[in-house]
Amino acid sequence: MTAPPTIVAPVVSTADFKSAVQAATRAEFTPLEVEPRRIAFQRAHGLAVTVDDLQWTKVHWERALHLLSKNAELRLALDAVDRVQFLPSPALAMVSIWGALESLFSPAKIELRFRISSNIAAYMEPPGPNARV
Repeated sequence: MTAPPTIVAPVVSTADFKSAVQAATRAEFTPLEVEPRRIAFQRAHGLAVTVDDLQWTKVHWERALHLLSKNAELRLALDAVDRVQFLPSPALAMVSIWGALESLFSPAKIELRFRISSNIAAYMEPPGPNARV
């Protein structure tokens, strides 16, 4: 069981929703996740979020936050997976996921940065005197 990325928190409140609805407690509401989804994730049992999904999220929430606070690469990867559903094109989503995977699985960051910087510099430099345009 894993929590699907279809679980969202569209609004957070300073009081529980039941009390706020009954006006027993004065509450402030803050919109949180309001962007439209452009890429839909498919799940084995459909797009519906089940009670088991919510329970799994509740059980693992604090541990996941602890792991994310200790590992920047993991945080980047999970942010990329979460955010791709809001990107306007599948190609941008793929680039985002690819970058996150490189961050996770490329231990030689200095060599990777050098290679990317070198390629960008070569692309930005005008052609030499013998180059044909």
